[in-house]
Amino acid sequence: MVENWRDIPGYEDTHEVSDQGNVRSKPHDDVRGSSWVGKARKPSLSPYGYFQISLYRTKPITKAIHQLVAHVFLGPIESGMQVNHINGIRTDNRLENLEIVTPQENMRHSREVLGNFHGTRGRPVVGVSHNGTVFFRSARLADKAGFCGSHIAKCCRGKLKRHAGYEWSYA
Repeated sequence: MVENWRDIPGYEDTHEVSDQGNVRSKPHDDVRGSSWVGKARKPSLSPYGYFQISLYRTKPITKAIHQLVAHVFLGPIESGMQVNHINGIRTDNRLENLEIVTPQENMRHSREVLGNFHGTRGRPVVGVSHNGTVFFRSARLADKAGFCGSHIAKCCRGKLKRHAGYEWSYA
């Protein structure tokens, strides 16, 4: 399959992005008159797990590669819209894996297709009592079910013996 390259808006004379999610510089002279040879650019990983690249004019600007691919090949991204990775792999920036969606559609896709449950950050917890056992994906979800999430976390860390008749531990 042939990789399709297009200029990055605002950097037409210096950089290109491909439909496979790659970025390369073009041969060019910078503002100080130095000549640059075009070459493939190596992305870095953002703290959120997305590939990003620094583009240079007079100062470096860091851009997420999935945003660049979507903008160049799918068109400008309207305010309030997001770029979704269809397969859920944040580093897979191929055009065929990207779509522009609303934040609600992005969350629904994450939950229903990928099985991610937002708002459940933390470790799974289990509570044991003489009446039975309860399990929650996190203390935060136990909090939503009527237990006190902070008391559960204290039990798990050994600061409290029990909460609501249950002995709690991390699963």
